[in-house]
Amino acid sequence: PLAYVEWFTPFQVVDPITGMNVVTPSTRSHRRYATVIPVTDIVCSCHLISNWGRVMNRRTVSSIALETHNKFYVNPYL
Repeated sequence: PLAYVEWFTPFQVVDPITGMNVVTPSTRSHRRYATVIPVTDIVCSCHLISNWGRVMNRRTVSSIALETHNKFYVNPYL
């Protein structure tokens, strides 16, 4: 079995308010970087939380959050 994986930057910034690591999509030639890998290469999953900024756009739905946001919190509690 294979898995489609969208890659993100390594942890570099911790949000001072939430204490959570912040990641951004990894890019290659100005395009988001994704690959297909063997499922056996996956060590664990992660839960990303969209960084909305100061105002939340209520028209954005979770199914497209990966395409519409550029910063995400990594939930350390899962």
